[in-house]
Amino acid sequence: MKKESKVIPWGHNSGVILTKEILQEAGLVAGSKVKVATEKRNGHVVVILDPIKKESLAEKYAYYQGVSESYEYPADLESWESTSTKPVGKELL
Repeated sequence: MKKESKVIPWGHNSGVILTKEILQEAGLVAGSKVKVATEKRNGHVVVILDPIKKESLAEKYAYYQGVSESYEYPADLESWESTSTKPVGKELL
């Protein structure tokens, strides 16, 4: 599908307005996050929009490998891991 569009200034960058039909054909909606790449094909530069799919909790968990040994807890959370800290109220432990 070929449609005419316009490159417009957007802050220190530029943007391209995509029609509803182009968004639908690409499987995108307004606000979609995409990876943008360029590729040369037959003497033309082609812009490739690769949708970034939001991972489900199950997908995120599948790659989880626990907290690394080199992780340093922020100073305000260090006491949470300490066994010497006694409850001061009716915390559930």
